[in-house]
Amino acid sequence: MMRLTLVMLLTMLLMSCVTTEYIDRPVVPAITFPSFPVLENPARNADGTVTVSGDWIRRLAEYKIRIEETEKTYNEVKEMYETVEK
Repeated sequence: MMRLTLVMLLTMLLMSCVTTEYIDRPVVPAITFPSFPVLENPARNADGTVTVSGDWIRRLAEYKIRIEETEKTYNEVKEMYETVEK
């Protein structure tokens, strides 16, 4: 009788054990890249140089800062995923 009880108990435990299906999908984090500032109305000089507005120079400097921030964010995310994979 004892064996029958143990067999039934073991059978019930094994039947109630449900395995969860795990689907491994890559997750791509969203990284927004800034747009390069459009140069409008450059003045071509006779000596072969180009004159641009101070506003465009400021937008170019802001673009450089945003690109550096994006690169930093990308490297942080990359490092985080590399440590998870190990």
